[in-house]
Amino acid sequence: MREDHRPGVKGLFIAESPPEHAFFYYPSPEKREALFYQLMRVIYKDDFRSKWEKTFSDDDIVELKNDFLDRFAFKDGLYLTDASKTSLHGSSRKKASLLKKPQTIDSLISEVNELIPDNRRKEVGVFLISWPTFEACNGPLRKKFRIINDEMIAFPNPHYPDLVKRFRKILIPLWDAYWKEI
Repeated sequence: MREDHRPGVKGLFIAESPPEHAFFYYPSPEKREALFYQLMRVIYKDDFRSKWEKTFSDDDIVELKNDFLDRFAFKDGLYLTDASKTSLHGSSRKKASLLKKPQTIDSLISEVNELIPDNRRKEVGVFLISWPTFEACNGPLRKKFRIINDEMIAFPNPHYPDLVKRFRKILIPLWDAYWKEI
């Protein structure tokens, strides 16, 4: 699913690792898919929120999700990937430690190299989402790519409203400034 949404990248979001269910790119009817929902709210604001609130059936949710994934990737040139290709478990410190492994960092750098050509590295912004991702990847990626956030963007876990607020508080101004620039 993810590979179907690889356009010429204008903006890249890197999250920690794929969840065990409710993947960002999978057109599931899962309404509580936190990262998809919150990221679309930040990027597409009221347009997304008003349409999302009107979805009731599973088919409506799948159709709306597909519409916004197409807009995200193909119209706007945005892409989300994960620092680790396997689900990570445990504390944030443990996850950061796993993400810092050389093979994980090297694999991520290779992927980002494929997504962002050399001649566009100063233009294309990269957003690191979650403390483990920021802690492990900020230094190595900042050497080669344009990392937009200078502080951690919290993962918007719906079970912790303060994290959702922090996600939005940090990402909205960064995103708005970046989007005006591109």
